[in-house]
Amino acid sequence: MAFFIPMKITQQQNKDSLIYAVAAVEAGAYARLGETKEQQIERWHIGKLGEIVFYNLLTDYGIKVEYTDMFKFIGVPDEYDFIMPKGRYKIDVKTYKPRHRYLLLPKGQTKNISQIDIYVGVVVDVENLKGFVDGYVWKDTFIQESNEKVSKSMPEPCYNREIKDLIKIDQVLKFWYF
Repeated sequence: MAFFIPMKITQQQNKDSLIYAVAAVEAGAYARLGETKEQQIERWHIGKLGEIVFYNLLTDYGIKVEYTDMFKFIGVPDEYDFIMPKGRYKIDVKTYKPRHRYLLLPKGQTKNISQIDIYVGVVVDVENLKGFVDGYVWKDTFIQESNEKVSKSMPEPCYNREIKDLIKIDQVLKFWYF
């Protein structure tokens, strides 16, 4: 069962994330079906804020990760968001808004799925500049236990997992150096 670790988002982090989102959309980054440019920017902005929330959690636990690289957009989405020392596990942060029930991964967004080991779920409340790290799921479990009925009810096919079924994030933190 997931649990929530609240994290603050600074004004500067919010600004940096929005600049990144605009650059990503202007460069033609992945767009979902029927999204307007404004919706794409909002989605990319919230996604980057989710990465920031996870970064802030790592920092609070004394885990050092390069911050400035998070805002470099090289024309294509990154293969993963974080990597543990020695390349042990690659992590992709999946972000959602408050009151969402599922961690989702659109199947059309899985070109890099072989690179990912762990998906971390983060809820972001942009209005109050805070986020919560809900937990994580191993890639294989995420795919194998995805509910096809839920997938069919979404605007596009996706892998999914109920947020309440995520594993406590402290388990991932234990893997970081050991």
